[in-house]
Amino acid sequence: MGIFFRQQSLLPAISTSIEEAIRTNPVGISNLRQEVANRANRVVQQVSGPGQFYWIRLIFAALFLFAILGAGIYTDLHNLEVWSKMLLHSFEILLGIIVGLLGGEAAARG
Repeated sequence: MGIFFRQQSLLPAISTSIEEAIRTNPVGISNLRQEVANRANRVVQQVSGPGQFYWIRLIFAALFLFAILGAGIYTDLHNLEVWSKMLLHSFEILLGIIVGLLGGEAAARG
């Protein structure tokens, strides 16, 4: 399950392709390997693509991230060094996680 990208179901595209293959008489196909390659490419084109991006989740992650940053700065201004250090370190870790998830999911989508 993707966090920032919607995963498209493969079932409808594969089911349609298999149903077409079962209904097709193989005697009428001159080049069977080429027909298989064409059908496989058609399925790949149906299920690949940029997908749907969940903007609201990115906005929520950014707001949460900036809230932690703001709390870290606020605690630093009020001489709460331990809290400030903890919150700013949490900000760094969460920023890395969010950027990593975005990059990883985008790379997985192709």
